[in-house]
Amino acid sequence: MGPTSSHAMNMRKSFLSTKGSVLIIMGAVMFAVICMIGFGLLATRQAWRENSSKLLAQTLANQNMLSASNDLRTQIKSQFAASAAINLVNSPKVNSGASLGHERIPIFGYTASSDLTSLTATQGDSELAPLQDANDPLYGIRSKTTVFHYRQAASLIADPALGSRGARDQAADVEVEIRQFPLSQFSQFYAADNILNGANLAALGRTHANGNLTLGTACTTLYPLTVAGRLNFTSGASVAVKQFPNANKSYGAGTSTTVDAKRALMQNSVVDQDVVQNSITTAATLSQMVSPPSVNLGSSAKNAQKLSTRCDVVVFYNSSAKIFTATTRANAFDPATQTSMAPYTGDLQARAGGHPIVEFDVSRLETAGSRWTSYYVHSDDPQMVVIIRNGEILPRALSIVTPHDVWVDAAFNTPADAAKIRPASIVTSGRIIGVDG
Repeated sequence: MGPTSSHAMNMRKSFLSTKGSVLIIMGAVMFAVICMIGFGLLATRQAWRENSSKLLAQTLANQNMLSASNDLRTQIKSQFAASAAINLVNSPKVNSGASLGHERIPIFGYTASSDLTSLTATQGDSELAPLQDANDPLYGIRSKTTVFHYRQAASLIADPALGSRGARDQAADVEVEIRQFPLSQFSQFYAADNILNGANLAALGRTHANGNLTLGTACTTLYPLTVAGRLNFTSGASVAVKQFPNANKSYGAGTSTTVDAKRALMQNSVVDQDVVQNSITTAATLSQMVSPPSVNLGSSAKNAQKLSTRCDVVVFYNSSAKIFTATTRANAFDPATQTSMAPYTGDLQARAGGHPIVEFDVSRLETAGSRWTSYYVHSDDPQMVVIIRNGEILPRALSIVTPHDVWVDAAFNTPADAAKIRPASIVTSGRIIGVDG
């Protein structure tokens, strides 16, 4: 029994020893695996952190460049308004001290450049070409169009380090289009909010309001109606719009018209801030553009914008002497225009509050042989009124420019035969009122 018991004991010891060795070896292997997993987690976390930080840096750079690009539009608008010209030598760019949040370390250096250095507002008929894209809110306008490229760049200035490793240079290229067109191409242009009502203004022609526009009557327009603010309607008011005079289809809008209908069904024939931001910047304000020839706007570029210099003839009424003078653009006396102008003496005189009313009688001008296509009418009395008469059927294209209020007697450029409609505009810094008298 002894030897047998001893053998059994030795076997047990051997087994236990072997088992213990296996446990020890397995434990070592498990520890190694755990260490490897831990190292892998640390490495993955580090890579994730670096990648996230890189993406954050690049996103911040892109955001900064987008903000600077948006500043370009503000710069162009403000410079045009101030001096009728823009200078892009110092284009808006990101502050070079822009940093990555909590790290406070500038990672990128920013630059801005343009392939256009300067641009002056000009008026030259030979440079104007019609905008022909049917979905363009200003379809049909004759414009001088300048296109240039504007580039924002963000270059790495920091050595690769924790949080910036792998970040790359960034760049944003923007194509900018600047359109210049005479406001006289609009039948009606309002620099601010305005309300249109009265049956005699039912045919609006091309109309733009740089503020809100409220329509108080059923009306039509032959061109896209553009409003920088919001287009509103009083109860029962509506507008029927054609994209061009000979279009077979018109689009109606009123109080119940949805934004989707304006965008899709109406093909942008009616454009307001619900459809797209659409404001027009004037190189000189509307009141400056229609100011009399004697008014100095402070710079040659702004003075060149005055519409009196672009009209075929300038008519002046001396209210105290009750005398008219008419002068052509070449500074020559124009007897045909002068003799056809006359003060109004009808029933509406009381509404002028004692101030003169000057008749712009289309038929009388035509009979006298004054056959210009553009007239500038002004007086030394700032509250004078210009009344347009017999203008329902125009013999030719016609533009009337004045700093005074305008009264339209009966209708203007609204013949029954659409083929007889002429390009026409009334430009004033005052009001346009439909009258019957």
